[in-house]
Amino acid sequence: MALMNLLCAQGLPGAEALDIDSSLIMIDTMARRVLQETDRLLPRYWQAPAEYYRSEAYFKMLVLVTVTQQDFNVHYNPPRIAAPDKPEPSETFYADSKDVFIHGTVGSRRAGTCASLPVFYAAIGRRLGYPLKLVTAKAHLFVRWDDGKERLNIEASGRGLSVYPDDHYRTWPFPMTAAEEKRGYFLKNLTPAEEIAIFLQTRSQVLVAHKHFAEARKAIKQAAVFAPHWTDIDGLIMQGIDVAQFGATITRPPQTDPDIEAEIAYRAVMRYQIQRGAIQPMPFSGGRVQNPDAVPIFPNPQPP
Repeated sequence: MALMNLLCAQGLPGAEALDIDSSLIMIDTMARRVLQETDRLLPRYWQAPAEYYRSEAYFKMLVLVTVTQQDFNVHYNPPRIAAPDKPEPSETFYADSKDVFIHGTVGSRRAGTCASLPVFYAAIGRRLGYPLKLVTAKAHLFVRWDDGKERLNIEASGRGLSVYPDDHYRTWPFPMTAAEEKRGYFLKNLTPAEEIAIFLQTRSQVLVAHKHFAEARKAIKQAAVFAPHWTDIDGLIMQGIDVAQFGATITRPPQTDPDIEAEIAYRAVMRYQIQRGAIQPMPFSGGRVQNPDAVPIFPNPQPP
């Protein structure tokens, strides 16, 4: 998984100095350190298991997160911290691939976001034989320990470690509908192929942030090969690419009127739908979207 993540980062802004072999060696080094500390500290768990919820899995993940955060200074990149109700613009959040791919967590910066930190923790844990899965919530990624007997949702994008039930992610960082959950994109263990699809989607977002629209579309088409059942999500991202490209062609006044922003988004989305034969051309009146619900919103990942 770590290798696939790094391969998807190749050639992106912020990955100019990416050395895949060195990155993998650093992950191995960190994993060995975590293993040493786990072996040293495990008797503490058996002496007082109630202090760790009588869960050896929780204790092992606590050691993993503590060692990587304290011994290696892995952390959430402070400039990327934003409240869910005030997300950063995509062109800012995805501007540097080190923020959303794991070479940022194993390089000199040792920082990432919820797009990369769960991947990093899963990569460490899998080297230790832990049954760790990547799981998506709406605009969020987290790690799940799932061995068929015990299941823990691990939230470690902030300081320390927290464990939340699925219901937490049904409303945070953005509410998801029952229909969205039923489609199988959220709150399920991702398969290896779906993990690659996530990485390719992230790649596309970085490319869009730098106005490389043709390459971004190519990444989404590649993602669809690995997760063909995610057509609705890929469609939303492809629409977002169209919106961004159309918006980049508009000469905007210093203070853009919200109606102009709405028109840019509306025209791009409608052009996308019309080209694919999904809808017939619709009138645009008064500078406002006739059916606001038809304009998808795909917010950026947010920290806890």
